[in-house]
Amino acid sequence: MATTNHQIKGFIQSSYDYRVRRNDKNLASLQRQIQILSVVKNLQIFEPTCMETLEFYITLEQLLTDSNEKSQLSWKIITLLSHISQSSSIRASLRDDIQLVPVLTGYLLNNKLSADKTLKLLQLIQEISYNIKIVRIESWVTDLIPHLVSTFLGTSASDELIVPLLSTLANICRANPPVFNYLRDVGSKKKLMERCINLLSAGSHIQLLSSEILLYLDMGLEKMDPTHINSVLDLIFASAKEGVNENNLSLLCLSKDIFLHLLLCPRLEERIRSYKQFGDQMKFLINQLENATSEKIVEVLLRFLKLSIEMEHPDIKSLYRSMFIK
Repeated sequence: MATTNHQIKGFIQSSYDYRVRRNDKNLASLQRQIQILSVVKNLQIFEPTCMETLEFYITLEQLLTDSNEKSQLSWKIITLLSHISQSSSIRASLRDDIQLVPVLTGYLLNNKLSADKTLKLLQLIQEISYNIKIVRIESWVTDLIPHLVSTFLGTSASDELIVPLLSTLANICRANPPVFNYLRDVGSKKKLMERCINLLSAGSHIQLLSSEILLYLDMGLEKMDPTHINSVLDLIFASAKEGVNENNLSLLCLSKDIFLHLLLCPRLEERIRSYKQFGDQMKFLINQLENATSEKIVEVLLRFLKLSIEMEHPDIKSLYRSMFIK
């Protein structure tokens, strides 16, 4: 622990030296410090628990802001960020304390990025933007959304960019009404809807994301299509079942996230209450608690149950006995 903290201090000092005097020697020293930190296995030393690590984060943000997408230094920093972002608490700090998503957006908007760099950057933005809260539209949002949409429309069905593109778009829309209201005003709305509809026969993860984006676009209509809402609920629970059966935590979490967002929309409350399969779907998830081998799978299943209890759906009350004797 002491050795690695010493390495963080070394990085901060090297960064200071480089910013004071930008010569080849200081740049080489800084890049060496970044490469060392990029292979540290114990991510706990990067946790935002003291002033030293906060200074570390701020230094990373300053270096990215002062550099550009052509800089080799910037991409070494992005590699380091991708490494430490495996920790959820670190991702949250980068998202909320350092507010790194707008900075990374500036890099993504460069049209001359290679395919590999675009994918790497998108995946990092996808990770850090999860659970982001946006209370008002800022310039980076008005830049990012059209870029995501236009890039998405230009991809093929098998393109590896599709998931990070849709995931990032869903992340910044989810539970952020100003953003999905803005999404509906994007000029290519019709093409976006057509593309999402065409992807409803893809894999479960892409189906879920496409349905979520379509739902945000539908919310602009005076009267939402009840059939669409029912199909989204069907897909949520089908994906949750698949996530449990195949031990796919990512798919299960996405199902939970979209379900939670639906519950937070007053316009959808009555439609969810009238969903006829609700009781059967929840009964299946309850029964999976006994068979789940992963603590994280159990945690997400319990979150599903908690949401169902809180909404006081009439069909859930008959399942209380099954829930509380598991």
